[in-house]
Amino acid sequence: MRFLGAIPVRRGEADRQLLRAADDLLKRGRIITIFPEGHRTESHAMIPANAGIGMMALRAAVPVLPVAVAGSEFALKRFRPRITITYGEPMLMKPKGAKITKDDITDSTDQIMRRIASMLPEKYRGVYGE
Repeated sequence: MRFLGAIPVRRGEADRQLLRAADDLLKRGRIITIFPEGHRTESHAMIPANAGIGMMALRAAVPVLPVAVAGSEFALKRFRPRITITYGEPMLMKPKGAKITKDDITDSTDQIMRRIASMLPEKYRGVYGE
């Protein structure tokens, strides 16, 4: 995965090295892909996202392109599975005040995840289905 440009993530902790690397890439005009939930689930429904997506979106002040993937759980189990990838409109996250707060990060993360959920069939929306 590193050959493809992947940056390893330390699960369960704030990974400052990862945040610095992502900030650097974004400032250089590069694109990064983030899996905000951190891992797949048995139910294939959305679970709460880690706050890193909201923090990176606010710190870098670059648009977030929400992408929803449905049906990938059948990729290696069925012949010609139907996998749907949906791209949403870019979102630019902004803090409410002059400084980025914890509430800003939480709100940005939630907005991004709710946008992704809105692009998925209901059975995949999980905690963002309300």
